[in-house]
Amino acid sequence: MNETRQQIGERLRQARIEADLKQEQVARYLKVNVSAVSGLENGQRKLDSVELFYLSKLYGKPLDWFFSEGHPLTNQGSRWYDNDPLVREAIFLLKKASPDLRKKAAYGILGFLSDR
Repeated sequence: MNETRQQIGERLRQARIEADLKQEQVARYLKVNVSAVSGLENGQRKLDSVELFYLSKLYGKPLDWFFSEGHPLTNQGSRWYDNDPLVREAIFLLKKASPDLRKKAAYGILGFLSDR
């Protein structure tokens, strides 16, 4: 049981880092203290299903992503763009870009898709 909690905690930490968020920001979002977020990531605190739902939305990850790397849906994802590692990486980079660059990229992507 603790091993599973620790694996989920590692995935939570990975998702938070990929989302470029600090534990303090996540704690404010969940309305808990920072030690609660740290406890989740270290596998020392049980994760509530409602918390997991909110964290999946905050981090932009499907729920099944948090459970195991070997699960078939983990690699595919539940969104159309999760199937393509290049598109996933582009979305990850765009999330870190300035709003102006994001807007320009969105127009470029829409233009590309409309030409298909």
